[in-house]
Amino acid sequence: MPSSLANEPSPVEPRAAPPAAQGAPVDGGPVGEAPACGPPPSRLDVEREVGIDKIRVLHREASHSFAGSLVAGVLWVSAVWSSASHAWLVAWLATFALVMLVRLSLVLHYRGRRSDAAAMASWFRGYAITVLASSLMWGLGAPLLVLNAPLLQVLVTFSFLIGLAGASLVAYGLFPRFTLLVIGLLLLPIEVVLFFSDDSVARWAAVAGVLFAVSTTRSVFAYGARMDESVRQTHRLREANRIAQWHAETDVLTGLNNRRAFTAAARALMQLAAREDSRVAILVIDLDHFKDINDGHGHSVGDAMLAHVADLMRAALRRSDICGRLGGDEFAVLLPNATSEAAHAVAEKIRALAMQTTVPLDGLEVSVCLSIGIACGTGEGFDALLARADHAMYEAKRMGPNRIVAAAAT
Repeated sequence: MPSSLANEPSPVEPRAAPPAAQGAPVDGGPVGEAPACGPPPSRLDVEREVGIDKIRVLHREASHSFAGSLVAGVLWVSAVWSSASHAWLVAWLATFALVMLVRLSLVLHYRGRRSDAAAMASWFRGYAITVLASSLMWGLGAPLLVLNAPLLQVLVTFSFLIGLAGASLVAYGLFPRFTLLVIGLLLLPIEVVLFFSDDSVARWAAVAGVLFAVSTTRSVFAYGARMDESVRQTHRLREANRIAQWHAETDVLTGLNNRRAFTAAARALMQLAAREDSRVAILVIDLDHFKDINDGHGHSVGDAMLAHVADLMRAALRRSDICGRLGGDEFAVLLPNATSEAAHAVAEKIRALAMQTTVPLDGLEVSVCLSIGIACGTGEGFDALLARADHAMYEAKRMGPNRIVAAAAT
C-alpha cells in the first residue's frame, strides 16, 4: 500500500506573508543552484558579441601576419644592405624581431582562450600595442635609415611600405579605424620624405602614395561595414534560433520545461542512471482544487498560482534535478541519485514552501495546497516510473488535499 503524509486539508488557506523572501528554501532536502528551467533567455548584446567575434577572427589569423611581417623585414634589410648603415640595419631588424616575438607569445598565450570574451578583449589590447609598435618601426625607422641613400633605395623602401599598408587592410580590415591608424604610421613619414625631395620622380611617387591612401580609406570602411553586417546577421540568426528553441522546449507561463522537453531530458538521464545502476525518483505534483479556484476567481489568478508553484520548485531543487509542467495544474520533478527518503524530503520542502508563501487572492494573501506522488526505482523505464508517481499523486488526492504519498517499491 502507498504510504502517505497527511496535512492541513483546506484547499486555499489565508496566511500572512512570511518574513523570509518568497521561494527561500527551508531545511531538509538537497538544495543547490537553480535547476535548468527558468525565465526566457536574456537577449545577447549583439554589438558586444560582434566585437568579440572580430577579435577572435583577428587572433586566428594573427600567426600569418606575424610570419609575413618578419619575412618582409628580412627582405627589406637585404634590399637596402648596400646603401645603409649595417649596424643600424642589424639593430633595427633585431628590435623588430623582438617585437614580433612578443606578438607571437601573446597569440600563443591566448590560443586556448578564444571562448573567453574578457580574455580576448585583453589580448587585443596587448596585440594592438605590438602592431602599432611594429608599424612605427617600419614607418619611421625605415625612411630614416635610407634618408641619405640613393633614390632607388628610397623607392624600394616606399614599395615595401605600400605593400605592408595593403596587407594591413586584409589583416586588420575588420577594425577600420585601427587599420587607418596603421596605414598612417606606415606611409606618412615616407610621404613627407618623398614630397620634400628634389627629384620629381620622388614627388610623383608621393602623389601615387596619396592616391593609394585615399582609395584604401574608402575600401577599409566599405570592407569593415560589410564584414560587420555579416557577423551581425550571424548573431541575429543565432539569437533567433536560441529564443525559438526556448519557446519550443519551455512552458511560457511558468518558465519550466514543457512536457516534451521534460520527457526528453528525463529519459536521457534515466538511461544514464540505468547504466550506472543508480536510483532515481519522480515527483508528480498537482494543485488541490485548482479548477474551483480557476473557475471561481478567474484564469489570471490560476495562472499566478501556477507561476508561484514553479518558483517554489526552482527554489527547492538542485541544478541536477529536472522539473517541468506536464499540463494543466500538474508538474513533475526527476531527482537523480535520490533515495526514497531524500525524495520525500524534497516533496515536503516543496509542500511546506507552498504553505509558507502566499499568492494575492481577492485582497487576501493565500497559500497553495499540493498533492504530491512519489515513485523511486532503479533501472525502471521512464513511462513506468512516471505512471507510478502519477498513481500515487491521485491516491494522495483521494485521501485528502495537501498530502504526500509514496508509491510502493517494486
